Amino acid sequence: MSQLFSAKTLCPLLVVSVFLRLTFWTWRRWPSLLVDQGRELYVPWQLSLGKVLYVDISYFNGPLSSYYHALLFRTFGVSWTAIIISSLLLVALLVGCLYLSLARRFDPLTAAVAAVTFLSVFAFGHVVTAPLFTWNFLCPYSHDLVHGVELSLLMLLLLSMHTERPRLGLSLGAGLCFGLAFLTKAEVFS
Repeated sequence: MSQLFSAKTLCPLLVVSVFLRLTFWTWRRWPSLLVDQGRELYVPWQLSLGKVLYVDISYFNGPLSSYYHALLFRTFGVSWTAIIISSLLLVALLVGCLYLSLARRFDPLTAAVAAVTFLSVFAFGHVVTAPLFTWNFLCPYSHDLVHGVELSLLMLLLLSMHTERPRLGLSLGAGLCFGLAFLTKAEVFS
């Protein structure tokens, strides 16, 4: 019975609960549709129609996020909802990596506090710097930056796991994440 109420069980449940609550509480109120969100929808839409990045469309970041969103648009149709669901899944993956990384180094409570803080402040938060300007991990100014951070954290987790128990798959996965992070935004890679 004490296993049921242990920190190893309750802390991940707390993180999942906060994620679900914040998703429900802030549903579709993440972006500022009047400022800069258009590029994040327009570029993948044009790519899904067959245009080519850097040839038909001027763009200043790496191609990964734009082509990933174009693939979503081709698969599920052109809609903001496709990007929202993808962003929610990627934030869940990021929080899972954050929790696992910290729980391996510290304890479940520390990992849960860090994960809940990340969710509340960065993933779902509305950081307002001027009227109508909001940025967060779900509807960021640039998905390239968010995808690069997510790939970098996944790479660090895989490398950490590889140092404890060397396996070829872990090092290959870390290398793949490193290469994909290079295709997002220069600031992440440098």
